[in-house]
Amino acid sequence: MKYDVFDFSGKNIPEFSLWQSDAWKNILTKSGQAREVFYFGNPDSTFFLVEIRSVGAGFFGAFILGVKNFQIAEDFGKCFEVLKNFLQKKGVIFIQIEPIEEISKFQKMSSKEVSRKFLTPFTRIISLADDAEKIIADMPQKGRYAIRNAEKKGVEIEIITNFSDEILDEWMKLLNETTTRDAFAHNSREYYKTFLQELGNDVFMIASKINGKYLAMTISVFSHDTALYYYGASTSDPEGRKLASSYLTLWESMKFSKNHGKKMYDLFGVADPNNSDDPLMGVSQFKQKLGGEIHELPKKFLLPISFKFSIYSLLLKIKKFLKK
Repeated sequence: MKYDVFDFSGKNIPEFSLWQSDAWKNILTKSGQAREVFYFGNPDSTFFLVEIRSVGAGFFGAFILGVKNFQIAEDFGKCFEVLKNFLQKKGVIFIQIEPIEEISKFQKMSSKEVSRKFLTPFTRIISLADDAEKIIADMPQKGRYAIRNAEKKGVEIEIITNFSDEILDEWMKLLNETTTRDAFAHNSREYYKTFLQELGNDVFMIASKINGKYLAMTISVFSHDTALYYYGASTSDPEGRKLASSYLTLWESMKFSKNHGKKMYDLFGVADPNNSDDPLMGVSQFKQKLGGEIHELPKKFLLPISFKFSIYSLLLKIKKFLKK
């Protein structure tokens, strides 16, 4: 059987995770987030979307994110060997695989420790199976109170599926406030524009506002039977923050998703429940107030394919030591 790069352009395969979709390929390619993005394998057998990204110091890694069982056939071993040879010729030093389903054929692989994880190991998922009143009734009291309080204070909701330049400007404004307040970086305006355009009918925004002023916005993505809370931003204005409109914004995102036939709302990334020092602990406490259950994603794998990986690994250790 032949294994090579092949084209899935324009094909919509509902079973794909977001990170294996053609839309994701286009987002990374057009935004310049990856050096190369391509489907590899055989579409009638084993195949996956591969991203070649810079990992610093002039090195490049290959990433296979969000892979599912239906993409892995009996010939996985043969396909993977061909992929390794293909990537070695491109100067790639390791392959990192982050599945979202348990895949038995991966368990036999010998893996190094994964230092940078694209998909957070733990997430919180809310079932949308019950009616809306039952879902909100099952939320912790603080989350339910915040939602009802924002409604009583007159916070308005806007459902956005057409992403104008004006809406994008409002998003970037709130995002700048959020990242400044919480001390993390964000992507460029062009990246978010590409993200929204490429996902088309599978992405939506919910905005909350009062007296015409935007307080919070969420960007959610439909992926098979699930909606993912992918990005969020909120005002830093003290009076605006008192309204706690982010809870209402996410609640409306859940209702919109349910109305579009989704079975789950994935809050996408929380802290390790066994690690009180996890940097995601703050955001996890926020998400906990919305209910749901914590789920652990399957093990991630990192496989060196070049002698240069040892040099890269040493540089990472030196960098970590200097940060102490």
